Amino acid sequence: TASSSTLPAVGWTGTPSFAANNFAFAYSGAVAGTMGLAFFGSTPANEPFLAGTATRFVGAPLTRLPVHVLDGAVGSSWSIPINAGMVGTTRFYQGWSRDPTNPDGTGAVVTNGLRVVFSN
Repeated sequence: TASSSTLPAVGWTGTPSFAANNFAFAYSGAVAGTMGLAFFGSTPANEPFLAGTATRFVGAPLTRLPVHVLDGAVGSSWSIPINAGMVGTTRFYQGWSRDPTNPDGTGAVVTNGLRVVFSN
């Protein structure tokens, strides 16, 4: 839970398909105006994260998406271009953001995980 008493959560917009190519990973419920990022990998995980105060749902190796400043709707989204080689693959996504006043003392907060299967 973020210091703003919200629970950061992930989702998506568009469709995870090569034909539509309008997929975006999104998350909300973080602290507006802070730095946030997203990361993904091809395997799931269920491992302690942030000194054991959270769970990392994406297995190594991780690919980090660019840092965003989270907007007034308390979130952001990252467009994910889909190429033909991604069809039939699965990716696992998660969000992370700064939360300077988080009561757990980590100065950060993470979202739940998201499993996405890309189609044609």
